[in-house]
Amino acid sequence: MSRGGAPFAGLIRFWSNTLLRRLFYVVAAIVLAILCIFPSPEIGRAKILPQDMSSTGLNAVLNSLAQQDGVFAAFLSNRQAIDLYLHIARSQEVRREVAKDLSLVGADKRYATMDKALVDLEKNAEVNSLTGGVIQIEVSTHDEKEALDLTKAFTKSISSRIGKLGREQLTIKENIISERFKEASRRVADTEAALDSFRKRAKLSANPEAELGAAIAARASTEAQLKARQVELQTVQKFAGPENYQYKALLQEISALQSQLSRLARTSGGAGTPNTVALTETSSEYLALFRDYRYAQSLFEVYSRFAEQIAVEALSADTVESVQIVEQPHIDPARHFNVAAVALLFALGLLAFVTEFYGPATGLIRRTEADGAV
Repeated sequence: MSRGGAPFAGLIRFWSNTLLRRLFYVVAAIVLAILCIFPSPEIGRAKILPQDMSSTGLNAVLNSLAQQDGVFAAFLSNRQAIDLYLHIARSQEVRREVAKDLSLVGADKRYATMDKALVDLEKNAEVNSLTGGVIQIEVSTHDEKEALDLTKAFTKSISSRIGKLGREQLTIKENIISERFKEASRRVADTEAALDSFRKRAKLSANPEAELGAAIAARASTEAQLKARQVELQTVQKFAGPENYQYKALLQEISALQSQLSRLARTSGGAGTPNTVALTETSSEYLALFRDYRYAQSLFEVYSRFAEQIAVEALSADTVESVQIVEQPHIDPARHFNVAAVALLFALGLLAFVTEFYGPATGLIRRTEADGAV
């Protein structure tokens, strides 16, 4: 127990000696002050802006012409939150590409394994988002060339990764829209064939709606004429007998109008006579087929516009960079300090203040008479 307590006893005696304790403070402060500046950290910095291909240029015009609803807008929109770009920039795949690009892993390289390289790169590189959707890349090392090379490699890898994911998403969209477009085309052809077949079978005109309207108008006009003649006949009966010429003429006209209404009510009328009942029976089936055709045609037009939009996005992806370099990779010219050394120097100053001033002044630390002896 005496052997184990000897180092602690020596440390207590050393710390109880004011001169030695203050000498320790001075020497430690000088060492930490030097470490705050040397070796000087070098900060490599770059700023990039991921581009949104669907929000500018011809795509914006196509979007407004297409008048997308919420479902299609949510599916086809390329407006991704800045958080997604941060996840991509901070991903392990980006660091892996940096390690491969700079050949950091190998038998005679800086790192023996990829895992060690990934851990070190994660510590040295920091990726943050700024206002306006800008992504800032900061790399901190103690070598200027290494910091600049890592900053360039991270910028290249992040740009490549964002562009690759954008092209993959575009390929998925192309496949889905292409499949739906083909299905919409087949649906238009099937509904159009069914509609034409029904027209031929029912012997409908090119515009059966107008024909039905004409038949209804003709029947309404005939019924109105019949009622008017019946009222006129009742009036003539009051003042003339059955042998009256006008009375007989009205009877004949009423009989003709009733015969005309009878022909309109039959399912098969004479040649050139619009048949209301026949048209009404076929109208419901025709309208159902016509509604299916118009719906299929509308879907075809929607997918046709979206296919054109995807084609424009594919062309833009081949001709326009997916990431814009706002600030080229460079070394920050400002003087930087080692954060760990600065933190230790601050802690040392706080400890010296407590032990030399605050403690004795408040009575938390008591000094003995032999406190100043060496």
